[in-house]
Amino acid sequence: MAVNIGPKIGIDGEAQFRKELNNIIQQSKTLASEMKAVTSAFDKNDNSQEKLAAQSAVLTKQIETQEQRIEQLKKGLAASAKEFGEADTRTQKWKQAVNDATSELN
Repeated sequence: MAVNIGPKIGIDGEAQFRKELNNIIQQSKTLASEMKAVTSAFDKNDNSQEKLAAQSAVLTKQIETQEQRIEQLKKGLAASAKEFGEADTRTQKWKQAVNDATSELN
């Protein structure tokens, strides 16, 4: 009996892709809370080198995570464009997500 596993592979691949993207989003949220914790650990008027170094370390992680998110979104955009075409609503939503993530990074 022949079994066509093509659609299943597509669905499994998309599920894994979305799982990775959700992990990146969660990591971004965690880093945002870490930045709040680092900032609140110092006095409001404290501009010490230690505070700035701690904030810089968290900010670097946030930038790296956002860059990973953009790369994942670009993969989704490319896959959607290939599957559905550039003018399709689904592809346009992927493009919006890429643009939003890019503006957040900037």
